[in-house]
Amino acid sequence: MEVYTYAFLKIPQVELELPLGIGQSVQLVPGNQIAAVVELDVDINRLQGDDALLVQAIVAHDRTLGELFQQQFLLPLRFGTLFRSLPALQEHLVTREAEYLEKLERFVGQGEYILKCIPRPEPEFEISTEVRGKAYLLAKKQRYQGIQAFQNEQSGQWDWMRHQVTEWYPQAIATDLEDQSHRIFLLVPIQEEPLLYERFQEWQQTCSAWELQLGEALPPYHFV
Repeated sequence: MEVYTYAFLKIPQVELELPLGIGQSVQLVPGNQIAAVVELDVDINRLQGDDALLVQAIVAHDRTLGELFQQQFLLPLRFGTLFRSLPALQEHLVTREAEYLEKLERFVGQGEYILKCIPRPEPEFEISTEVRGKAYLLAKKQRYQGIQAFQNEQSGQWDWMRHQVTEWYPQAIATDLEDQSHRIFLLVPIQEEPLLYERFQEWQQTCSAWELQLGEALPPYHFV
């Protein structure tokens, strides 16, 4: 029987509140020093054959990790991670124990924060229908220059912000989205969260041509 696996963590010293997973409550499968968070009877093929069920399952996967992360640091696994059996999973935990312990020590106390950078729309430069001749051509030129100036400012602000982010958080990972917005994944010690929010406020005040959004601490998906 395949075993759906959410994460690896050190065997807890105190009992965790195990949340509901995709279809039922998750369980801990222990190795020596490392345990796996699992759920039994997850039919991945059925989920992948139904878009609505698949989206619900992905949301449940992330929610489950988030609830556990609030209780104990963990190494998150990608949605859809399966082991062929419980014995195979336990063997994996023992074989890879040293590697997972090293990662847990390296990333403990840190969270992944997602910074979304959404470009604000270009300002509208309306030209009155009553404008004619040279005045109309001049108005079109001024509108073009205004749009160009805004785009240049927006581009410059993005370059500045990206430099600021990588200066403070060298491990940051930036991705470009199709709608010209960006996402930056930040690895930050959770105890430094207030400082991160101070910097976020500075970035937003300086980069008026962008709408910035900063999420809460998540397991370090993009860094482990």
